[in-house]
Parts: sequence; structure tokens; C-alpha cells
Amino acid sequence: MTPINAFATQKNAAMAKIANGASWFTWIAGMSMINAIIAATGSQWHFFLGLGLTEVIDYIPSSGIGHVIAFGCDLVVASFWLLFGVQAKQGKKWPFIVGISFYVLDALLLVFGKEWLAVAFHAYALFRIFPGLLAVSDLRRIETAERQQSAMMAAQIGYAPAPGGVWPPPPVAPQPAWPPAANAPQAPTWPPAANAQQAPAWPPQEAPAWQPPPADTLQAPVWTPPVEGSPPGGYPPINR
Repeated sequence: MTPINAFATQKNAAMAKIANGASWFTWIAGMSMINAIIAATGSQWHFFLGLGLTEVIDYIPSSGIGHVIAFGCDLVVASFWLLFGVQAKQGKKWPFIVGISFYVLDALLLVFGKEWLAVAFHAYALFRIFPGLLAVSDLRRIETAERQQSAMMAAQIGYAPAPGGVWPPPPVAPQPAWPPAANAPQAPTWPPAANAQQAPAWPPQEAPAWQPPPADTLQAPVWTPPVEGSPPGGYPPINR
């Protein structure tokens, strides 16, 4: 089994546990609404699968308007538990934490009412919900390991990590190696070798070095500062 298939199998197993735990929130919401409907008809019996909070709400009213208000409150409470189930099924941790905390408090409410069968069901439901909370942490760990494995495989085959879930990802441009290989083309050397067929394109040919002129070359007179009393012209006066 390849690492990718192994990760997929582990993710499917974790998601199955999450869905199983989240489904209990939906069952609790549904049974609580059934109990609310039964209480609205004036019946005294109810399912022990529901919430103790809705039972307390249904027990308080004594008139028709009171039953309608109680039914509205039960509907709000059940909606929250239905929301927990929907959000938990998406792999979120907070619905499990909040739902488990409220369900424990609801079980304590039933303990005060001495409804031991409902308390036992609450304990069993918590036993089935808690693995879903653990599976959320497992799913996060598996996803992190999968991303790391994908990055390692991408580095080995010369691909960058897939942006936005696109696969295959775009190839990465190869970087020039440094120092260059021995057989890499070299820049022309300067000065060129004696047996070179032509001068290299760069750098350009250098100009010949300056040489002093020969001794017999006519040169311009060197200017000397004028002597006091000399005629305008800057040369010493001539003795006649």
C-alpha cells in the first residue's frame, strides 16, 4: 500500500468515527422534539432518550399558552443540538466539546430528578460521542502527515506543492549549479591564446600602450615664466 492510499484509509476511518459521534447529537435533538410534541398533547409519558432540560421546560407550564411557549423553547434547544450534529460531522472540534459539556450538565439535572434510566442512557451516549472527539484530533494529525509526505515527494520529483489543490503542480525551474561543472561552457579568456583563430567577442581589444616619442621628434617650446623686464611675449630679452 502506497503512503497516499494509507493516508486515505486512515482519513476514511477517522471520518467514520466523527460521523458516528456526530449522529448522536442529531438523535438527541430528534428525541427531545418528540418528547416536546408528546408533552404539548398533554400526555405524561416521554422517551428517556431526550434531554432533561426539555422535560423541565415541559413540566413548568399549566395552561395552553404556557405549553405553546414551552414548545417554542424546546424547539430552540433542539435546534442547538441539531447544529452541533451538523458542525461536528464536518470534522470540527468545538461542537463535540460544547455538546459533551452540555450533555454532562443535562445528566446531572436528571440525577437530581432521580431518572436513573435516562442517566444511564446519557452515560452510554457520552461513551459513543467521545470517540468522535478523539477522531477529530486524529484527522488533523493525518492531514498534517499527508501534507508533509506530499511536500517530500514533490521535492524528490522536482515539483512544487500543489497550489489550491491543483494536480499535477507546475514544474519548478532547475537552478544553475554552483560551482559550474567541469564540462560547462566557459567565458572566453583574455588575453587570447597564441593559437587562437579569432579574438574573443569580449572584452574588446585593448589599445596599444602609450610610448614616448623619439628624441629627434620636434616638440613645442616649453613655456617658461617671463623674466622681469622682458618684452611682451614671455621670452627673456635678447642681448644685442
